[in-house]
Parts: sequence; C-alpha cells; structure tokens
Amino acid sequence: MSSSRVDFSPTHDVQQVCLNGHVTNNCSSDASRNQNFCEICGAKTITTCQHCKGAIRGGHKYSPGPTHPRPDAYCLDCGRRFPWTESQLAAVRAIAEESEDLDAEDRERLDAILPDLIAKTETPQTQLAIIKFKKLVKKGGSAFAEALRKTLVDVFSESVKKILFP
Repeated sequence: MSSSRVDFSPTHDVQQVCLNGHVTNNCSSDASRNQNFCEICGAKTITTCQHCKGAIRGGHKYSPGPTHPRPDAYCLDCGRRFPWTESQLAAVRAIAEESEDLDAEDRERLDAILPDLIAKTETPQTQLAIIKFKKLVKKGGSAFAEALRKTLVDVFSESVKKILFP
C-alpha cells in the first residue's frame, strides 16, 4: 500500500456504493442523499476501500454526468478489487464449478483471464483473454454462456462487450 493517497477531491466527489455494487450516491458530500443500506438489495453501503480506507471516486464536480455511473472495479489507492468485483468473480467461479462440461484446468483458465476482461480499458492481454473466454464458453454450453453473460455484462469493458456480444 502506498503511503500517499490518490487525491481526486479537486475534480471528483466521493461515491457511496453498496457491497453488491449499486451506486447509492455519486456525490456523498451531500450527506442528505447518503444511505446506510442499499434501497435495491439491502446491502451495507461504503464510501471507502475496506482494505486501505481510500475514498471511492465519485461524480465529476464540474460537469453533469450520469447520476449513478458504474463504480470502479479496483481501489485507486491500493489496487485491490472492491467487494462488488470480488462478488461477481466469485459468482463466475461458482457458475463454472456447476458446469459439468468444464474441468479444473478450464476453471483455472477462466479465473486467470477475468481481470483482463473486466478492466475498464483493454490491457495487453485482453484480445487473448477474449479468445480463451470464447473457447471456454463454447465448451461450457449454452446455459453456461447465458449465466456468464448475465453475471458479467455489467463489469465487462465496453470494447469487450462489443466483441463478445455484437
């Protein structure tokens, strides 16, 4: 963990997000809009990383944008996955575990490529990860493919979505 925090306060507010990834308040400095629990799923809400206590980057202070944009997947201060990212990846692992068509090696491959598929923008390994993902989805069958699509559609980057779900 770095000794200095990312200071986005001159341009961005702090976001309040439930542990399942629903944004409850994009500008938590407006305390009247803060919630202790999510109105969608009832989960506890947070405004800081549970590991390093770094603030979760929220809405831009000087330009109107979406009221509730997708929260970051990783902490800007320590780089760890936020709870909602971990939950989605755990759900993918559980879905893969239920697929009788995938073996342990396939499940490990899937787990290894997910970070390159959920990054906000492409990484050097994204295209390779897409190829491997397509092979695994084909091997897992249509029910597996649909379950993964529904679970991951909100976390895939826009470029990955365009390739996987044209």
